[in-house]
Amino acid sequence: MPANVAIYFSQMLQVASYDFVDTSPALNFVLSLEESEISPRTNIQTLGFESIFMLHNMGSLLLFFVLYPVALLFTWLCSKVTCSQKVSEWGVEQQKKLRYGFLISLVI
Repeated sequence: MPANVAIYFSQMLQVASYDFVDTSPALNFVLSLEESEISPRTNIQTLGFESIFMLHNMGSLLLFFVLYPVALLFTWLCSKVTCSQKVSEWGVEQQKKLRYGFLISLVI
């Protein structure tokens, strides 16, 4: 693969994979992982994979999958609020959006 094409695809891969934040240091700390990179002899590195660990390769997309259940719980709690009708209605609306639209869009 020519160098200019490789540079172009590496930049496009960062945009397409939603890799905005480097999550590797936090994952290494939380899961007590050692640095592990793919050997430079393989062509997997040119595809954008940086490690043998799946969570490292997910990048910023991992944050969305972690925060999704938190958002569902928060909207469920808001829908159960009895002291404010606006908060309850907002919680119900957001739950519908999260259940039927957001997860499908995220996975696609």
